Amino acid sequence: MLAVIAAVAANLGALALGMAIQATTDWPPLDLTYIRLSIEGNAAAYLVWMVLVVWGSAAVGEELFARGFVMDRLTTLFGGSRIAIAAAVLAQALMFGLLHAIQGPTGVLITAFVGVILAITYYASGRNLWAPIIAHGLMDTYGLTLIFLGLPLPGHMN
Repeated sequence: MLAVIAAVAANLGALALGMAIQATTDWPPLDLTYIRLSIEGNAAAYLVWMVLVVWGSAAVGEELFARGFVMDRLTTLFGGSRIAIAAAVLAQALMFGLLHAIQGPTGVLITAFVGVILAITYYASGRNLWAPIIAHGLMDTYGLTLIFLGLPLPGHMN
């Protein structure tokens, strides 16, 4: 249940953040053209992306790395206090966003926001990585399915 709440919160927050970026900057939309060109209307490519990228690489791989390893190491490095945890959450989110630079500045900011939500989910679940893994997978499944169907993504995304 926590994973579903986190996925919904991250998607709604990303929508609001994207709309705020669009209203206040001249930044281009979050650019997912490289994905759209790969899978739109192509069921075989969609299934490969879903299994290997969404659930394998992104949900499991990114969560193990960003929340399971990087954030844990940063928390220890910063001293383990509540302030250290908050600093680690923000630092790993910034790194997570920057690792998505291919999506442009809007993508970096939105992804960093999602990184904060997933980190909060990790701590709210008692440091159980399954909650952010499932949340991440659900969010990306939703977006990938919209792309596959040729539907527009919500907010300042293409």
